[in-house]
Amino acid sequence: MPRALEIQWVRKSNRFEAHDRIHSVGGVDEDGQPWRLSPQDVVHRIDSGTHTFFVTVGDRRVAVVTATSRWGYRYIKTIDDETQPDTLLELPDFS
Repeated sequence: MPRALEIQWVRKSNRFEAHDRIHSVGGVDEDGQPWRLSPQDVVHRIDSGTHTFFVTVGDRRVAVVTATSRWGYRYIKTIDDETQPDTLLELPDFS
């Protein structure tokens, strides 16, 4: 069974393309340990089936999924987002 992690913060880049907008994401796991991953690591873990990721919006869990840009780059966004990872970018910033 894949391990579920909540993305609680995001470190943004100054880029404009969907696949470059996020530098890293992180949170605190069920054991209270902080974690931080690059978007590429998240894509790999989702695609390999070892992890699932989600964000909390209000009182609901929203799944984080992988997407492919028009140039073929893999990136992360929520299932509610269209092209841009807007829900992730609204999370608190971690510098």
